[in-house]
Amino acid sequence: MRKLIALLLLMGCLMTMLIPGVAAQEQAFRDLDDITNRTQVLFLLDLGLISGYDDQTFRPEATITRAETAKIVALLYGDDPQPQDGDPTFSDTTGHWAESYIRFLAGKGVVSGNGAGAFRPGAAVTARELAKMLLVAVGADGSRYTGSGWAQRVDADADEAGIYTRFTQDPARPVSRDDACLLIYNAMQGLAIDGYNDDGSVRYSVDALLNPISFLEARFGVRRYTGMIEANGCVDLANPGKTLDAGYTKLEGHTAFAVETDLSMVGQYVDIYVRDGQVLGAPCASTQAVSYTLDSVQTLVELCKSSDYHVDDDAAVYLNYVPVEGGLSALPTAASVTVLDRDGDLGLETILALETTACTVTGTNPLTIQVGGATVEARSMRTGQGYVAGQSARCVQVAGTWYVN
Repeated sequence: MRKLIALLLLMGCLMTMLIPGVAAQEQAFRDLDDITNRTQVLFLLDLGLISGYDDQTFRPEATITRAETAKIVALLYGDDPQPQDGDPTFSDTTGHWAESYIRFLAGKGVVSGNGAGAFRPGAAVTARELAKMLLVAVGADGSRYTGSGWAQRVDADADEAGIYTRFTQDPARPVSRDDACLLIYNAMQGLAIDGYNDDGSVRYSVDALLNPISFLEARFGVRRYTGMIEANGCVDLANPGKTLDAGYTKLEGHTAFAVETDLSMVGQYVDIYVRDGQVLGAPCASTQAVSYTLDSVQTLVELCKSSDYHVDDDAAVYLNYVPVEGGLSALPTAASVTVLDRDGDLGLETILALETTACTVTGTNPLTIQVGGATVEARSMRTGQGYVAGQSARCVQVAGTWYVN
């Protein structure tokens, strides 16, 4: 994955990772459109780990405090974490709203004071400090992250555990509320540790079929489904020209889930979590595969020539979400293209090419565009994307509906 990213950046062709469409809690926060890690934020909201402010904002760019972090990490241990007699106390947390969470974590060895008896609950937390807390909370030995070199060990372990996946900032700097949710979500993807064997080896939690399960599944009783989004209320790759009912999303190899996704999510490899028959949050991009959008088919051809990446012989190839035969040679060279590598073997199994047409936005409520001399109603390809009348854009018709890209 790292090699692919480096190649794409070097070639200047990496456009963007697709942003998942928001589903069940579209109106959860007034500033939802400002949140980069939307699905992770909404997922943690559904789990009860985070909340917004009284004015219905989330404030994604604000830094997260030590007290706020303590509450979230403490809740990873249980629904009602309570300190024990003898757990450390701090001079500046008596009567503080997060006092019990802070004392609980101090007793677990997850947090400590400043050496002078204070905790500094209102101070900002760096990404590295948060990663350290998360590592210990999900089962790592906290003594590893003390003394000289602790920062390097945290970064190495967090990277190996996937906590830093898709995190692009300096871990030594204060982490935003937005990115903190990404790190917390990532930390819960690791396997749940059930204990240690006599020889010191790790014993993992397993399901009824003795398959190891993630910390998230073990702690919160959810079931994870992973796969490529094959169909939703916009399109059905397996049945060209048709769609699912609005509010439903189908993963390849699974039945449809009662969660809404937008057109940009089709072809993405995602995780969907279900508890008590209900989907939590919205589908989140899975760490088990990588999907990127490139600016043209020609760029993909050049990438394959200059690297070990290649299009599998039996790859599923689509043009405007309709299957085509002939591989890359059947696609317009200028069309943008989304590629999916499901298993990290350098082979691209799914190719989604998109050939768009120039249009002009003529109205926003409802969204209307002028294309080919006609004015038609349209939908946005990405949830939360805003438009203004008179704006030039690109559009594509899919299953009888126009979408603005």
